[in-house]
Amino acid sequence: MKGGRLIVLGLLVLLALGTTIGLEWPKLHMAFVVWHIRRSRPEDLDAKLRALKGEEGRAVLEALAFSSEPANEATAPVRQRAFDELYRGHDIAGDEIARCIRQTRGLNRDRVALGFRLCTRESTGIRDAAIEALGEKDDLALAACRYLLLHGKDHETLVALRRAAWVSPIDNVRFVACRALGGMKEAENVPVLHHALADESVAVRLWAAETLAEAYEDPAGAQAAVNALAEHQEWAREILRTLHERRAVLELARFHDARRDSTTTLEVITGVELPHGASWTEWFEAHRAEFPPQLEASSLPREAREGRGGGPSVNQGR
Repeated sequence: MKGGRLIVLGLLVLLALGTTIGLEWPKLHMAFVVWHIRRSRPEDLDAKLRALKGEEGRAVLEALAFSSEPANEATAPVRQRAFDELYRGHDIAGDEIARCIRQTRGLNRDRVALGFRLCTRESTGIRDAAIEALGEKDDLALAACRYLLLHGKDHETLVALRRAAWVSPIDNVRFVACRALGGMKEAENVPVLHHALADESVAVRLWAAETLAEAYEDPAGAQAAVNALAEHQEWAREILRTLHERRAVLELARFHDARRDSTTTLEVITGVELPHGASWTEWFEAHRAEFPPQLEASSLPREAREGRGGGPSVNQGR
C-alpha cells in the first residue's frame, strides 16, 4: 500500500515536471538559439540570421538586437546585424520607433531616423520617445525634433523643445526647435529665443530672430538680421521688413548701394520710393534726424556661445 502511494506520488511529480518543461520548452529553445548565434563566427553570422523564419525567428532577432544597455565593442556587431535583418525589407513604424530608440543605443540607427521622418501617427509613446531622442547626438535627434514640430502640441513637448533650443549640440536641432517655439506661442519661449540670438550658428540666430519677429512682434533679433545681410540677404531683409525696423535703414541703404539690387525692404520701412539709380545712403543722411540711432553690422558678440550649459531656468522650463 505504502509502495503504491510512492509510485503514484512519483508519477505526479514526473507529470508536473513534464508539464513545466513542456510549457518552458519554447523559451529554453529560443535562449539556446540566441546563445548559439552569439557564439557564431563572423563569417557564419549572416547565414544563420537569414535562416530565422516566422514568429520564432523574429523573436530570436529581437532578443539579439534589443537591449536596455547600450551596445559596446563586444556586443555591437551581432546586435547591429540582427537589427538590420529584423527590419530588412520594411520600414520601422509606429510604436516600434519608440522601442528602437530606447533599446538600440550604440547601434547605427539611420533607419530609426527614417521611420521618424515618415511617421504621421500621434501617440504618447512615440512623443515620449521623441523627447528622449532629442538628447542624442546623431540624425535621430533631428528626426525626433521634426516629428515634435509637426505633431507635438502639449506642454511636455514644449518644455523639451525649449531645452533642445538651448542645449542641443546639433545646430539643426536648435534650428528646428526655434521654429517650433513660434508655433506653440508662450511667453516662456521668449527668453529661450533671446538666448538663441547669440548662437554660434547663423541659421539658428536668424530663425530665432524670425520667430521673435513673426510670432511675438519682438524686435530683439534685428541686430542678428543686420549682421547677416551679407551672408543671408533675403532672409535677413524679410525679418527687418516684418519688423518695419527703422534702425536698419542705414545698413540696408549701404547694402543696396553696393549691389544695386531690390529696394522693396527699404521702401516698405521708409514709405519712400527713390528714382532708379538714386543713392539710398545719401537719402538717409539727408533724413537721418527722422530716424532712431542705427544698428550697424558687427561680428557675433564675444560672449556669444562660449558654452550652452545651464539651459532654461525653472520658470522657463515649466
